[in-house]
Amino acid sequence: MNEASTTNPPRPSQQAAALMFIHAQTGLHPGSGTALGAVDLPVQRERHTQWPLIPGSTLKGILRDAYRPKDRNGSAREDWWAAFGPENSEPDKHAGALSLTDARILAFPVRSLKGVFAPESTLEGTATRRPLWQIAGGAVAIATVILAAVGLIGTLLLLTNRRVPAMFLLLVFGGVCGVIESEATRQALTGIRIGFHLPTFALPSFRWYDFMTGTLFLALPQIPLTLGNAVMAIREENNRLFADRPVTEKSVAISTGVMNVGSFLLGGVPMCHGAGGMAGHVAFGARTGGAPIILGTLLLILALFFSSSIQTLFGVFPHAVLGVILFLTGAQLALGSCNFGSSKLDRFITLATAGFALWNVGLAFVAGITLAYMARRGWLKL
Repeated sequence: MNEASTTNPPRPSQQAAALMFIHAQTGLHPGSGTALGAVDLPVQRERHTQWPLIPGSTLKGILRDAYRPKDRNGSAREDWWAAFGPENSEPDKHAGALSLTDARILAFPVRSLKGVFAPESTLEGTATRRPLWQIAGGAVAIATVILAAVGLIGTLLLLTNRRVPAMFLLLVFGGVCGVIESEATRQALTGIRIGFHLPTFALPSFRWYDFMTGTLFLALPQIPLTLGNAVMAIREENNRLFADRPVTEKSVAISTGVMNVGSFLLGGVPMCHGAGGMAGHVAFGARTGGAPIILGTLLLILALFFSSSIQTLFGVFPHAVLGVILFLTGAQLALGSCNFGSSKLDRFITLATAGFALWNVGLAFVAGITLAYMARRGWLKL
């Protein structure tokens, strides 16, 4: 807690004002009593902005207790009475000379590219003219939007260029921006060391408990998404984009199974031929099997020689650049889902499945399959 005083000490007949800044280094809860709503111990808030505040009476009580003199008599006791008022047994003598207003938010800690947190505020924010989220994320949000806009515009201009790889330039652009903006990233990159590391054989540590846990809590809930995104959607996406090289659900399912059976022996995570991955490759110019070969080679190099620094390398790219990649990938996927079918019943099943998916993907899968079966049997008519 820091207090700024006036330049000239005031005489007894004068009034003086000073600013007091409070830095909350731990959790702070200026309570407003109990409530019957969802929050049983709410905090004090401004009525017109709903921002948290510390009432002036609370501050005065805390300061009064903090500066209470140990001696019952003496000049220190008299100064304390003069500043904060007499004890409760003598309230009619005079009020305290010290008057405090409510403490309002001046700065708010936000995530920062330089360090962990940075205090953010604006002149409008100190006047309570803007919502708190605008103050808290103002500077960071503006930089993120500018970075994303530059990356998106530049990528869109280069997507149709057969000579310049748009994805490569976008990643280079993101990496350079990440290194320039973050001192922590630059320091982390200096600690990268190249070393050859072979994967370890994970099967000896495999237990039946792991098998049952993975089956019940990981594999079974994932089945609807895997069948939809990694089998059906990938077949639809591939055959739409590459009609001369069609695939079937059976071949995709067998390939996915073989891939996962081989990878788990080395402790690998579940993998699939996701439609999102293909859409991302196509969105950035991939047209042949050489694209996954290039990507696989890069991943093998990172795993074998930079396994201890993977997190550092991936952390170089700002979220704004990753957002551009996800946006273009999503747009490519959306192009393949525009055809809802020619009949009213097909459109109903599609929209019903999408509606259930907003709540629960597994339930949406069951509902979609059920509605499609009912429509095929002629039980559902619109």
